[in-house]
Amino acid sequence: MGQNSINVENSGLEVWLVGVISQTKEMKFYNEHFKVGVLGGGQLGRMLLQEAINFDVRLSVLDPSPNAPCAQIAHEFEVGDFNDFDTVVAFGRGKDIITIEIEHVNVEALRQL
Repeated sequence: MGQNSINVENSGLEVWLVGVISQTKEMKFYNEHFKVGVLGGGQLGRMLLQEAINFDVRLSVLDPSPNAPCAQIAHEFEVGDFNDFDTVVAFGRGKDIITIEIEHVNVEALRQL
C-alpha cells in the first residue's frame, strides 16, 4: 500500500460508500421546479443544453443575440446583455443555480445574486 493509501477493507467504510452511491443513483438533487440559468447561449451552451435534456434538467439561457445557438432549443431563452448588471440580476432571480458559458459576464451582478 502506498503512503497515501487507506485500507478500508475491514473498517465498514466500503459498506457506507456503496450505500451512498446506491442512494445517489436513485435520488435527484433537483425536481421539476429546479431552475438553472445559463449566461451565454453559444456553442458550449448548446452542448450543455443537449446534455441537460438527457437528464431532464430545464435550462434558461440569457444571450444578447436572438440567433444564438441555444435560442431554438432552450426551455427558456431571454435576449439580454450578460455584461449589464441589472439584466444579469433580473435574470438570476428565481434561479436555483447560475452557470456561465462565456467569460465576459458582469461579475458584480453574480456576487449580488
